[in-house]
Amino acid sequence: MNWIQEHLGSMGHLGDFYIPQSGGGAGNGDGKKIHIAGTEQIQKTDKDWKPEIIRNNQKYQRIQKFYEWEQFLNWIDWSGKEDRRSSHVISDKAYQFTHTWTFQDAVNLARYGWAEGVSKIQQFEKLDLPTHETFMQNYDIQTEYSVAGGSVNIGRYLSGMPDCMRHMHTLNHHALPSRVQKIMIIGNSSCRASADEILKHGYKIYQIIEALEMANIQTDITLAYSAKNYNTEQISDDCFYETSDDCFYETYIKIKKAEDVLYPEKILFCVAHPAMFRRLVFSENERNSFAIRMTYKFYEDDGYGYGAYDPNWRPPIDMMKGALLIPSVEDKVGFSWFMEDFRHLIKSQYEKIR
Repeated sequence: MNWIQEHLGSMGHLGDFYIPQSGGGAGNGDGKKIHIAGTEQIQKTDKDWKPEIIRNNQKYQRIQKFYEWEQFLNWIDWSGKEDRRSSHVISDKAYQFTHTWTFQDAVNLARYGWAEGVSKIQQFEKLDLPTHETFMQNYDIQTEYSVAGGSVNIGRYLSGMPDCMRHMHTLNHHALPSRVQKIMIIGNSSCRASADEILKHGYKIYQIIEALEMANIQTDITLAYSAKNYNTEQISDDCFYETSDDCFYETYIKIKKAEDVLYPEKILFCVAHPAMFRRLVFSENERNSFAIRMTYKFYEDDGYGYGAYDPNWRPPIDMMKGALLIPSVEDKVGFSWFMEDFRHLIKSQYEKIR
């Protein structure tokens, strides 16, 4: 047994994938074991909050889809051995990397909101967005009659009608037509991106989301993460690499549906706090079998780990259909192109009222 098997053996034997029962930990023996070879799928949302897993057995390409925010939080907050888990590291270096001291600190921010972030972001640069006309409103005055009210309607009073008292109020209508827009945000980055860079980039994303909502464009938001394997070696007959092709592990998390209220404390944590990716998504990565963790190096290591970052990665076309894609923090050129599309979208929205 080598050192990796010794440290990660509790995460499942090579070629096995453990599905924990409610409250159980991955690979700790409480759950049901499914052999990883083949193309079997795990049902999406159920009472145990399992994500939908789409898997290619030949390359160990994997797509995990979480359809609810609580589904993701319940899945990543699992118990089990913490050996070689970067998501749980406690050190000064880990704090600089994640802006949290512990994994539980990150979970608490995710569950209860990042209130400090709402005030913290005010120090950063504000985007020049064409939103000044989106606040236009229409007001309709309506009159209601009752037996009591603010003023009397003389005609109704002289006619002997009991509901002769008049109450007037206004109805506020947004001047812009309502529409729904899917948003896909690439949330991962390399270790070279500082926590402050992630925070500044996330604040820009929040401003974009807020501008869309103010323009009566209801946002349906999904976070997208990828990890590229290193294609370095073959572990066994059941775990091998296709050295000629890139193999990506992908995670998709729904953080807001179109009908949901926009909560700054929640959205800011998801798009701007470095712990979202570097602790919570890492924990989802670590919950995989030994074979998957070895393929993508989902274990804490001083040299490298958690997959190679590829700034050119994009979600599959079928998942991107109809979505506005916001590139990652390190894709400066892609973000610049995105801003041109975004400004055009906003302008076309408020031009409809002219």
